[in-house]
Amino acid sequence: MTRYTRLTGVFVAALLAGLLLRPSSVATQTAAVVFGSSSGVPQAIKSTSNALWVSLQSVASVVTISLTNLITTSTDGLLVQNTTAATAGVPVQISPRVRLLGNAWDTAASQSVAFFVEALPATAATPTGTFKLGYSLNAAAATYPLTLTSAGALTSLTSTTATDFFATSAGFNIPNVGYFRSNAFGNRLTLPADGLQRFINSASTFTAEFNTGTAAPTVANCSVGTTGTITTKSTNLAGEVNPGSGSTSCDVTFGAPAFTNAPFCVVTNETTEGQGIISARTTLIFTISGFTAGDKFTWVCIGGV
Repeated sequence: MTRYTRLTGVFVAALLAGLLLRPSSVATQTAAVVFGSSSGVPQAIKSTSNALWVSLQSVASVVTISLTNLITTSTDGLLVQNTTAATAGVPVQISPRVRLLGNAWDTAASQSVAFFVEALPATAATPTGTFKLGYSLNAAAATYPLTLTSAGALTSLTSTTATDFFATSAGFNIPNVGYFRSNAFGNRLTLPADGLQRFINSASTFTAEFNTGTAAPTVANCSVGTTGTITTKSTNLAGEVNPGSGSTSCDVTFGAPAFTNAPFCVVTNETTEGQGIISARTTLIFTISGFTAGDKFTWVCIGGV
């Protein structure tokens, strides 16, 4: 439906100066702006009590907005705005949408597919805002696949849960990704389970598995004389054992998860140089023996896949 707006004074002069107007009787394209009466019939420009009626009609061809000589100055090319001021009673006035609409066949009927952008302000002592990319299928209620706040927080959904893509000053989260790849060489980092990280070459022929774990390792058969302990902050990847005062061997059991294959481990005796060997190792446990009773030792274990 054609809508008419009554314009007066200086605005009319500005509109005439800024628009290229074609009479509809000679133009091959329907004019975007037509002056006339409220009857809906385009007419020549006439003054009625110092006012004009303007009809805003659809445009059926490409609209080009050209600006020149901007150099590096950020300049509006198109402004879509809500000019209603916010108040204490109505503290937020959202922007109008800019909508892109197409159609797709769903095997039975045509469905409209629309994306749109909008700016949602938020009231505060220092107001903020969120840029929202919306989506709607066949005019259904909108969802927002992507939002960006004025603070720089990027979110793929309306919340930042563990399954969302988002970036904030606290971190960067990418859900459901099988691996990260270096485009230059094809090296990959995969995260097969909580606590496991794998570094893989481009041909997938060599892999180093790091197991930081989700639970602390424990020690057994290591409490002769006094109780053997694991130093705080030890992980499956690296740690330290404090054997009992009379112990000459210890079993270190990895916390969850287990290594994929029995890891390669190196132990270092911190008390007596050169003593202690790994006498057994599996995906779940390794045994160190042959050291002087009570000697402390550290370990580093890296798996292969």
